[in-house]
Amino acid sequence: MPAGLKQKEVNLPTYEFDPKTNLKLRNWFVQEKRDLAFRKNRTPYSTWVSEIMLQQTRVAAMLPLYEKFIHRFPKPEDLAIAEEEEVFRYWQGLGYYSRAKNLLAGVQKLVNEFGGKFPKTLEEALSLPGVGPYTARAILSISYNLPFAVLDGNAKRVLSRLVLFKESGPKADPALQKIADSFLNLDFPGDHNEAVMELGARVCIPKPLCNECPLQNDCLAYQNGVQESIPEMEKKKKGNPFEYSFLYTKNETRNTFNSLS
Repeated sequence: MPAGLKQKEVNLPTYEFDPKTNLKLRNWFVQEKRDLAFRKNRTPYSTWVSEIMLQQTRVAAMLPLYEKFIHRFPKPEDLAIAEEEEVFRYWQGLGYYSRAKNLLAGVQKLVNEFGGKFPKTLEEALSLPGVGPYTARAILSISYNLPFAVLDGNAKRVLSRLVLFKESGPKADPALQKIADSFLNLDFPGDHNEAVMELGARVCIPKPLCNECPLQNDCLAYQNGVQESIPEMEKKKKGNPFEYSFLYTKNETRNTFNSLS
């Protein structure tokens, strides 16, 4: 085991991380983080909009559309009274319009039931349409600095490699969430979550750039030379297709295939 962590239970993915590992990650993020428009004003509303837009969309494609959207709807109250058609118009280029529809419904509930203020509890955040566990945790940690660890695709890859966790797919999420919770920097939860996701987006990519990684010396996958195969691809269940044998017969009027099974 490296200095970065030690496994407490052999059969449970529960870990204790060296605080120095967190410090390395934070220092890297402070120095290397991208200067992105949505990071300049981290209100719960702007974080919400940016997180929804980033689903299924690259940062470069999302940025100009995010700025136009926020300029037109700077506050949740502005979006809440907008017509769906106009919201869709400002969503053009992002696709997946159900995200815009859910965002509108969520903001309307926020304004009508919460006075326009994003709730500070996970339970209440999850009551808003279109807000799932990842989005709720992202908003609460980034905008309120509350201790919630996020788990998106990039974070899963970083964490899996860091502790040599091989499983993948939905069934692995509860275990990965525990690992994420254990790794969370409680002093800077928002920065920590952004740092993990940034690392996964730029360095700990599917074909990782390990020589650029601040956590190289703490990474179990790297130490074992298996970083490119972690996390393992989820095995798809094989179906049981029916097998048929056919006899081709020919007569003067038609050609037919007769099943022999």
